[in-house]
Amino acid sequence: MTTQLTVNDRKNAEMYRRTSPLIASHRKNAEVYHGNAICKEKFRGFLEKISMPNGLFPLDDAVEVGYNASTGFLWLIQKKEKDHTFRSIDSKVLYDDEITAFVEERRMSRVTGVRNKSGPLEISVSDIYIDDPASGKIKFVVTTQFGQTFSIQEFIDDETHLAANLEQKHWITHLTAKTLDNSSEERRMRRVMGVKSKSGPHEISVSDIYIDDPASDKIKFGITTEFSRTFPIEEFIDDESKK
Repeated sequence: MTTQLTVNDRKNAEMYRRTSPLIASHRKNAEVYHGNAICKEKFRGFLEKISMPNGLFPLDDAVEVGYNASTGFLWLIQKKEKDHTFRSIDSKVLYDDEITAFVEERRMSRVTGVRNKSGPLEISVSDIYIDDPASGKIKFVVTTQFGQTFSIQEFIDDETHLAANLEQKHWITHLTAKTLDNSSEERRMRRVMGVKSKSGPHEISVSDIYIDDPASDKIKFGITTEFSRTFPIEEFIDDESKK
């Protein structure tokens, strides 16, 4: 299902088709719309369909909106990045020119392209959800990452444990095929499950393991930490819907 494209909208949409493999992988059997007016209408409709407030994403210059019901993948392409301040809660949000998420009832997960600005910091939002509609609250989860790098040689011919010299650095872990959440690619393991780093008395879950540059002989273990903020749902309902 598509709408009539203007020349400019067609150019913008074609550009993003070439540069966004994630969106390209979900285009088959998806509903796709072009043009600001219809994109604005449909995107709000998709949000309402999953019981999320329709003003979460203020739209001005939308180029493309798509939704794949079979995979739960929703995307929005804008002509340019924009920022919006929700003044009643004093929160500034930055929206990239491409926004994606996997959606289900009252939840948007693995969000990309949405950042919360707090002072000089810009922190990516990873999940947006409503636990209890009766509470009138919506939660934003933000994710930060840090990592530690080791020599690749320490992991060769040792399938279960790190070498002794790494154990002395308090990095103890187990690497097995079962730790993957079906998310492997060349030189990278994403969304790792079941792998923990032990640093003194603490155990911290490893989220990514990857090699940026094979020539460097370095492998990096990424650690993800999360925290969240809760706001009233009504702050994200579009003004037109409140009338």
